[in-house]
Amino acid sequence: MADASRPNALTRFVPRKVRALEAAVHEAWLRVMVVLLSVDEGGVIAPDSWHLHPSRVLFIRYDRVGDMVLCTGLLRALSAAYPRMTIDVLTTPTNAPVLEHLPFVGDVVVHERRRWRDYPALFARLASRRYDAVIDGLVVRPSVNSYTTLLMLASRAPARIGSAGRPHDRVYNIPVAPPADIHREHHVDHLARLAEPFGIRGPDADWRPTLAATDFEREEANAHWDAAPGDGPRVLVNISAGQTCRRWPDDHFAATLTALRARRPDARVIIVALEEDRASATGLADLIGGLAVIPRLRELFALVAESDLVVTPDTGVTHIASAFARPTLALLRRRDEYEMWVPYRTPSVNVFGPTEHSLADLDAAAVIGALDEALALVPSTSSRLSVGQPA
Repeated sequence: MADASRPNALTRFVPRKVRALEAAVHEAWLRVMVVLLSVDEGGVIAPDSWHLHPSRVLFIRYDRVGDMVLCTGLLRALSAAYPRMTIDVLTTPTNAPVLEHLPFVGDVVVHERRRWRDYPALFARLASRRYDAVIDGLVVRPSVNSYTTLLMLASRAPARIGSAGRPHDRVYNIPVAPPADIHREHHVDHLARLAEPFGIRGPDADWRPTLAATDFEREEANAHWDAAPGDGPRVLVNISAGQTCRRWPDDHFAATLTALRARRPDARVIIVALEEDRASATGLADLIGGLAVIPRLRELFALVAESDLVVTPDTGVTHIASAFARPTLALLRRRDEYEMWVPYRTPSVNVFGPTEHSLADLDAAAVIGALDEALALVPSTSSRLSVGQPA
């Protein structure tokens, strides 16, 4: 998971006067866009009005897969409260598979931020939908950027909703109060605040992330599990991460997997990884008599859904496990904002390293010490088929 709540680390190398000038020009540009392009009709949304006629809402989220997963609970809660509401999502091609087979999601509008030649067609498409509201789902970004502002204005939606208290938040005409300290509130609960203009508050809904795995996808996943040696609990171990600082060393995984095999000789163990970590996954699987799989994203969802325990470093796999309510052993860096990213309302054991610099600083002995507690989370009878399906 990216540290989206923090400014770019390279910013400190830019002279202060240059930064100030750039910020002033940026602010002026955004102010002009809002003045010229905004459609402002009415004020705060009257919640009852959403029941009176079919409405269409655009939700914007275009960062990482794990972040998109965390948004699904909010989308489901809005749809449950307003069955006549259509909720479209604008996201990237990488994130689009997250939204497949979710009945509460309407159209998925796919766009890559840097594909400038596609902007005119995209803006025309958004305007043609006649959205009643647009929601900025990037709630922990340090500021509202130009791309988000352009998308919200291009939607021509009269209600523009987002988490306030950040630079360039003037694009919102319905600002939502952020947490007093965003580092002390889970990201899912922060996202839930975006439902307040619709009359939905924290205790009124279930915000757990939701993913859907089809019967066919689950059958394929079960074929992998059947191919893994053993007849005990299904343990899915993810070794990959999108950033080097979140990658746990192979020798640490080797020690932990050896301890796992000693504790549960009967466990079926699947090790999943990105393509660049194929050799590591294969070597670790061979070490403990497991199975290495390099899954596509939808295949990963089904493997998680059909597992009994997920072991993963600080990645989006943590949130995929939350969506399917799979018990999780999460390996995390010691960060100020760790409460934002731990498994959401999911049986879990969270093991923290001593620093935020690198997950490599997390000693294998600490994770091995947590194995018994994590294995105790595995239910005696399988509940895999009853969880993770959209409400």
